[in-house]
Amino acid sequence: MLSQFYVLPTNGNADLMFQKDDLGNILYRYDGEYLQDKDGTKYHHGHATVRFRNGIQFVGRFHMGHPEGKATISFPSSSTYEGVVVQGSAHGEGKFVWSAPADWPPDKKFRKEYSGWFDRGSLTSKGKKSLYVLNKDIYQGEFEDGRAHGKGTFLWEDGRYFIGEFVNGKVHGEGKLVAAPAGECSLPPILTRSLLRCIPTGRSSKVGSSLAQHTGTSR
Repeated sequence: MLSQFYVLPTNGNADLMFQKDDLGNILYRYDGEYLQDKDGTKYHHGHATVRFRNGIQFVGRFHMGHPEGKATISFPSSSTYEGVVVQGSAHGEGKFVWSAPADWPPDKKFRKEYSGWFDRGSLTSKGKKSLYVLNKDIYQGEFEDGRAHGKGTFLWEDGRYFIGEFVNGKVHGEGKLVAAPAGECSLPPILTRSLLRCIPTGRSSKVGSSLAQHTGTSR
């Protein structure tokens, strides 16, 4: 989760290069600036690079012990986050890029990324458009807690697209479906945790709430 994985202690000897637990195990290495207040307490403050024992690396700024401002976070899986953090959480505008699954064919290009707005670590963009891409399938619109929720447009690789309302990752109410010239409907899972599985092909048309029967949730 983007909300708390890199939160650091806000007191103690922030100028020490290594932070250890009670057993002496190194939790992270902090290379950066610090600030000492009037009573002698030192805080992580300023630009820093933090390397965690679990392989996560944070490069960015701190304010009184908390990651604050623009940052780049790299994960052991090769996934990355670039964007704004507030009080130790991804909050504001940013971009998360997933690494390819372990079983993904090495000769096939993989692309999965989210560009847009975060709310305390959650993929949430109420009233604002965010972009989600999985290979050549694209969703642009509102998100709530990692799901397509609100107004949005979904475009498939084969040229079909849907414009309308989404609720919890599913088509909801009326919308406009524009289909590709021909072809069967066969789609991979698209949206995080919940998705559109399949929308019938056909001519441009108004699509009502009955379209919900063609949607499902991810496994």
